[in-house]
Amino acid sequence: MDTLKDFATQNRIFVSAHRGASGVAPENTMAAFEEAVKSGAQMIEVDVQITSDKKAICFHDYKLGRTVKGRKRVNQVPLRAFKKMDAGSWHDSFFHRETVPTLEEAIDFMRDKCYLSVEIKSHKKDYSKDRARRIYETVKRMDFLENTLFGSFDHKILKIMKDKDPSVNTAAIKHPGRKDHPKEVKEVYNPDAFVCALDEVNQEINDDCKEANMMLGIYTVDNWYDMERIKKFNIKSIASNFPGAVVPILHRYFPTSV
Repeated sequence: MDTLKDFATQNRIFVSAHRGASGVAPENTMAAFEEAVKSGAQMIEVDVQITSDKKAICFHDYKLGRTVKGRKRVNQVPLRAFKKMDAGSWHDSFFHRETVPTLEEAIDFMRDKCYLSVEIKSHKKDYSKDRARRIYETVKRMDFLENTLFGSFDHKILKIMKDKDPSVNTAAIKHPGRKDHPKEVKEVYNPDAFVCALDEVNQEINDDCKEANMMLGIYTVDNWYDMERIKKFNIKSIASNFPGAVVPILHRYFPTSV
């Protein structure tokens, strides 16, 4: 398996499964990861939080209640409690046996199958720097750094990671509604990629990324109509909740890409 940098250089555009194939399976679960690989996605994006006993888990929200039962904050709950929770029934009763996977378990599954994109969550009430350090150390211990992209809305965190280890792959995610210019972001935080929402991508951002030698990523692209809107741009990756629907469309629009 090529390193992520080599793979991205050699391929025109590829699909990243947003929280796994979250349109057809419960987000950030092994079921969603398995569906993503089956669909042909070449990268899986996961959200990572830290438990009370400092374990990295694949989980989006800061609090329990939406995808698992409970009201506490994630950092108040130990891993052993998460492993007893039903993380799938909220999506469909068929997935009632799904639990919250650790980042280590996710990497074990993805190894030799696909690349990993980790969104490092940022919240004013949390110590994001410590979270980023623990995530980085987990990925490094699992020997998966070369195949991982670290993304965040908190661009300062990405710079801290890049300063510590210049080899890491980082992606600055654009704040919705804010005028983040890729070239300025590159000069200050030195990310490898710039990611923005489907509704915000435009020719200016596209050209700015090209001038700054940054790869451009778009989220979320789920159907033919979405693909039609972005095909004129120089996009490197698209994040999709339905990679099984998007990959065949990508073959049609960009036959040499995947």
